[in-house]
Amino acid sequence: MRKRPKDELMGSCVQFTLSLHRHHNVPLTQAYTISTKEFAKLRGAHELATQAAEAEARAHGAIFTSDPWVSSLLF
Repeated sequence: MRKRPKDELMGSCVQFTLSLHRHHNVPLTQAYTISTKEFAKLRGAHELATQAAEAEARAHGAIFTSDPWVSSLLF
């Protein structure tokens, strides 16, 4: 899975806000509230999935070299 830059994700949040406002006639303040809540929910789900995938990979013997505790042992 490709990691998206935070500014790109925030741009998506802004685009979603504008889409709700322009195409679904949702007042701008309400569109902002809806989109930021949706963004937070998606971000949380992504973080949970990432942590679960990492834990599963480690359980199967994966070693992540960016891990400062392991890197010093490998090199």
